[in-house]
Amino acid sequence: MDDGLVRFLLARISDEERELRRRSPGETQQVWSVERALAECSAKRDVIGIMQRMLILRDLPLERQVRDGAGEVLRRLAAVYEDHASYRSEWRPKPGRVLT
Repeated sequence: MDDGLVRFLLARISDEERELRRRSPGETQQVWSVERALAECSAKRDVIGIMQRMLILRDLPLERQVRDGAGEVLRRLAAVYEDHASYRSEWRPKPGRVLT
């Protein structure tokens, strides 16, 4: 997995934060507050950092599953931005069963 996906995700989160900060409290008519949405952006950054660390594991058989799972988490986070001009088709999540 290349660094491009991580950079893409972090840039989209920054875009969301800028948009949230630009809005006045009266403009936000969602159930969640701007503060909560900003906290979610921060949490996504933390998750991306954790996944990045998991991606640099060595190539031992057990580690491969962890690394592949981390990559899939990043692909799924990026999928919500599929309509963005910088989104790459190779970042699409792998088809298959998703645990619910």
